[in-house]
Amino acid sequence: MALDTKWSQLPHADYPAVLRGAVKKKLQDGRKKAIRVNDADVVGACAKAISAASEIAKLMETASATRVVADYNPQIPVDFLPNGRFSLNNINITDAHQWFHKADGWSSVVESVWSQLDE
Repeated sequence: MALDTKWSQLPHADYPAVLRGAVKKKLQDGRKKAIRVNDADVVGACAKAISAASEIAKLMETASATRVVADYNPQIPVDFLPNGRFSLNNINITDAHQWFHKADGWSSVVESVWSQLDE
C-alpha cells in the first residue's frame, strides 16, 4: 500500500493524528502479520517504525506549539543562553536545530517499513 495521497492535502495540525491513527494501524497490522509468519526482522522493524511515527507526531506538536508562542505570544520572553544560544518557552534553539534531522531519520524508518509491508 502506498502512502495515502489525500494526506498531502491535510493541514499540518492534522498530521500527528494521522501518524498516531492510520499510520500506526497499518504498521501494527503489518507487525501482527509478521508475527503470524514468524518474520522476526519485520516484527522488529514495525516496532521501530511505530515508535518513529510516534516521535514524529510529538516533534510536530512541539514545533507547532513553539511557533505559536513565537508568532502570537510576544509577552513570553526569549531566554538568552551562553555561547550565543537562546530558548523560547523552554525549547532550546540547539534542540530545534536538530528537529529536521530527527524527523528525517524517523520518516526514513517509517517509509522503509511501509514499503516492506507492500511486498
